[in-house]
Amino acid sequence: MDMRISAECVMCILNVRAGEILNSCLDANAKLEAIRELTKYIAEVAKPGTLTTTLASLGFRKVKILTGNEDPYLQLKIEADRAAEKAVKLLINRLVGLSDEDRFRLAAISSINANLIDPGIAGYDFSLDELREVIFNDELAIDDLHEIYRKVNTAKIVVYLLDNAGEAVFDKVLMTEIKRKGAKVYAVVKGRAYQNDVSVKDAERIGLGTVVDAILSTENDFSSLVPGTYSRKIDEITSKADLVIAKGMAHYETLSEIDIGRPVAFLLKAKCGPVAASLNVRPGSNVALLQS
Repeated sequence: MDMRISAECVMCILNVRAGEILNSCLDANAKLEAIRELTKYIAEVAKPGTLTTTLASLGFRKVKILTGNEDPYLQLKIEADRAAEKAVKLLINRLVGLSDEDRFRLAAISSINANLIDPGIAGYDFSLDELREVIFNDELAIDDLHEIYRKVNTAKIVVYLLDNAGEAVFDKVLMTEIKRKGAKVYAVVKGRAYQNDVSVKDAERIGLGTVVDAILSTENDFSSLVPGTYSRKIDEITSKADLVIAKGMAHYETLSEIDIGRPVAFLLKAKCGPVAASLNVRPGSNVALLQS
């Protein structure tokens, strides 16, 4: 699964990063100069063989410097959490009376559907109002949920790599279901802001610590577990994990290229063309893929 950069990926990333500058509080001249600086920087670091997620992360870090804003998506993250807190009540009510596996499946499907919250993709639109309408959509282009449940059922340690704010409210429910099966659950979040991904501060805001055994910070602002960019503690826990659950496209783009030596369950909506093509599904498809 080749998730290294291509010309298409470079243009997508540049589009998104330039849009973040345009949406900033800089004046018109400062925006123009910032986009010129960003374009030069992307051209310098976009080398053949670079992971897409590395380029996206470095580009976002540059945007934060150029705009002087350490967390450009903070307000969106807060709004996404509020919308999710309302929508998740529908899920909690529907779990009542289901078997353990059906509870897990429904929680996983809702978590995948909540992966629609993603402003970091060129040409992709979403609305927080959609959450209540789509969370129970059970169409999966790749459906390994039964096999993933079997892994969870025997797991002692599960490492859960979170993705977007808002979505994380649904992840809390899925992690609770995993805990019900007896596993210790370690939630991995960003140390500093990357797009609308869950950071340590965001995790604290939604009370993530109340449902997991520990919250682990990457101590960085990279979009996924790119080697050499995250804390040694995560390596230590992951090496003991019976299963790693990886939410969203960035984790798929990274961990489908890098063998971490553990089974990985990818739960995501394939929102862009290159990711969908690598999975042999249509863009917008929901995916639950177990990579052993």
